[in-house]
Amino acid sequence: AYHRLIGVQHFWFYVNEEFDLSDLPVAPYLTYVPYRFVWTEHRDYSRQMGDDGIERPWRIMFNGENYWQAEAMQQCLYRLKRYKLDWLMTNDVDEYLWLNETESMGTKPTFGNTSILREFLLKYEKKPNLGGLAVDGWSFGANDTEMGERFELDIDYVHRANVVRGGRRKIIYRVPTATRIGVHWLYEGGMLQVLPVSQIRWNHYRRPYKG
Repeated sequence: AYHRLIGVQHFWFYVNEEFDLSDLPVAPYLTYVPYRFVWTEHRDYSRQMGDDGIERPWRIMFNGENYWQAEAMQQCLYRLKRYKLDWLMTNDVDEYLWLNETESMGTKPTFGNTSILREFLLKYEKKPNLGGLAVDGWSFGANDTEMGERFELDIDYVHRANVVRGGRRKIIYRVPTATRIGVHWLYEGGMLQVLPVSQIRWNHYRRPYKG
């Protein structure tokens, strides 16, 4: 609902679990993509020959937990190219795009073609060879003293640690230009422009010290 208010027009949810839509909301601006690639279901079927001539199960980074994320994003990028769309954000469900220009622009949240986010991005659309906009992330979380403590309300997760650390960037990709993307980077297809946090950032509600 928040991202719709600032101007995101459509959402593609890549479902990496059993595809059951019975408890999920249905709307014209929501698309659920079955993308079940769980490592534990594939580890016994993929094998590779080592330099020592011994065949072993195929092993990948992170024990396979995050292996399919970049592939899902890549598929989404080319899906949007086919639809001739302009921009792609690949945020997680605990990340919210924050625009500091909301009040200074004097723009009210609207649905449709005119929106806060759309107006923000318009000035970058005519830049030649722009492949994406790098946006820094700020981590927020619970102000707890014990690791793993859980709270009931979202308001308990707005604490930010008073430390100076670099954020984990996420990219807003320019769909017509970008060709190969990753979880936190643009690998091929145009130049990457870093935006200042005074204008825009990702608020990541997970842990106050993360990043």
